Amino acid sequence: MKKEILDQIEKYQHIIWDWNGTILDDIDISIQTINEILPLYDLPTVSKDRYHLLFRFPLIEYYKDLGFNFNKGAEGTLKESFAVVGDQFIEKYKSRVLQSKLFDGMIDIFSNIKDIKKSLTPKKQSILSAASEKHLLQLIKHFDVYDYFDHIHGIDNHYATSKLQRGFDLLKVSGIAAKDSLLIGDTEHDYDVAKDLGVNFLLLGDGHQNLGPLKLKLGSESESKNIFDSRY
Repeated sequence: MKKEILDQIEKYQHIIWDWNGTILDDIDISIQTINEILPLYDLPTVSKDRYHLLFRFPLIEYYKDLGFNFNKGAEGTLKESFAVVGDQFIEKYKSRVLQSKLFDGMIDIFSNIKDIKKSLTPKKQSILSAASEKHLLQLIKHFDVYDYFDHIHGIDNHYATSKLQRGFDLLKVSGIAAKDSLLIGDTEHDYDVAKDLGVNFLLLGDGHQNLGPLKLKLGSESESKNIFDSRY
């Protein structure tokens, strides 16, 4: 991982990690999964570049950009249901997610932070995810990283709406001030959550979302410098 990123991590007492696309490299299997579903609705599949451009939170807006019509049709019924499509995605995703891997170097970073926890200036590290907490815990244990984290916060469904409230819960239980916390993620939602929580942020552009538009929107060098096109 880039030295500039590691230097940022060193500055803070509480490191809050996103999971999908930040720790877990599940981008390719996510694209494979959505491309298995799209033809069922007579929608075109997406390339990796197009996926990166379209992906966003809340997920219902991303699905609309893919071409799904969740508005009521002439008969007054939903042409497609977001819940149904979301359930189809998560079922197929779960069947292949164990094929994915952690991004290279993550274990070393977790280990280094855990070692610092034993020092005079201990650090905490947590996971804050918009994924189902039940499934999140299963994956974290499967990939053998559970013991590195002080707190693990997901949400109570798999429709990936927002993790903001769980972020407030996390800050409260951590006992560490927002100004001493750093949220590391891969989407504009992570940026929005960090700003609303009052924590610092660092975004990695090799996850699920193309962060170029966010960098342009921010404009200011002080904030855009915390967005990296790649972690390596």
